[in-house]
Amino acid sequence: LRPDNALVYCNLATLLTVLNRFEDAEIACRAALQLQPNLAKAFHSLGVVQSTSGKLDEAEESFKQAYYLNPLNDQTITNLASIYSTRMKFDEAICLFQQVLKKNPFSADAYFNLGVCFSEKGNMEEALNCFEAAVEIDPDNVDAYYALATSGKIILKAEQLQHLGILSKSPSVSDENAIKLNFAFAWQAEKQGLLAPAITFCTEGNAKR
Repeated sequence: LRPDNALVYCNLATLLTVLNRFEDAEIACRAALQLQPNLAKAFHSLGVVQSTSGKLDEAEESFKQAYYLNPLNDQTITNLASIYSTRMKFDEAICLFQQVLKKNPFSADAYFNLGVCFSEKGNMEEALNCFEAAVEIDPDNVDAYYALATSGKIILKAEQLQHLGILSKSPSVSDENAIKLNFAFAWQAEKQGLLAPAITFCTEGNAKR
């Protein structure tokens, strides 16, 4: 009905990406860009397709172009920062994650990813501060809890350990994350001299799965 509607092509590309039809999704993005060469959403969608399909070089360039055209899109900034982090461009990633947090200081994901970057650079104090902020904002953030618990520098409180146990048995938690939570609990239990409870906890958690 509206073959000249570039946004429809962008939305189609999003759905095709979810269906793992990456080639078709990329074709849809490029159709949108033929209609509107400076459409930030089309470059963003193209970056998502390329990053999901493993084309990180191309994805980086697409997100850069989307960011240039619309520097206020938090999701574009986050995606570009994640690409930088994956490609070990940690200084660039840190700048962008900090930019996200200036606009949205309650983004647990941004804090977690920022913590990963600081950790990779060897700045564990800043990394742990970020992981703690992520957990404070989102107490169910499995990755942030795991990073804190296995850092070797943090002693979790009793209520935090209890929360790990409850969270590991939640139906909303994947088997992979349940294993991470059990491992985090066991690590902390051993560090705190609670080895026997840790073994019981892990055994029960695994038995139920």
